[in-house]
Amino acid sequence: MQEYCFIFLIKKGKYMNTIHLITCRQATEKDAALLAQIHVEAWKHSYRNYVPQEVLNDRKVTKERLEKMKNDIRQGLVFVVSADNRPAGFLALAPGFGEEAEIAVFYIAPAYQRQGLGGKLLDFVLEKLKHNGCKNYCKQLF
Repeated sequence: MQEYCFIFLIKKGKYMNTIHLITCRQATEKDAALLAQIHVEAWKHSYRNYVPQEVLNDRKVTKERLEKMKNDIRQGLVFVVSADNRPAGFLALAPGFGEEAEIAVFYIAPAYQRQGLGGKLLDFVLEKLKHNGCKNYCKQLF
């Protein structure tokens, strides 16, 4: 069962305000290719100052990455945030969560970073986990 959270986000531009419809929901297999692409783009953007350029250039959406994304989606581990019905980021939980959960992957597309979408997605997922009996969660940072 998919759940939706509708939020309007106002992005202040130089000359005008833009209103976006933001939705948070559980991912479907239709999302897999775009989420895999977001994963690659956000990873490259996030690590551009820390990883050699040749490593960044080699990072691509592979068949294995796409299959892993589809498998995680089938297990109900992936949640997506969309802006105006276009996926803008995702969060994936590690398998086997119950009273404790681990956030395995959390990426927002570079064009949508620093606009509050990650926080909205995290709030949505934490509320869903809490509703399902989860008491603790963590994200390992490195």
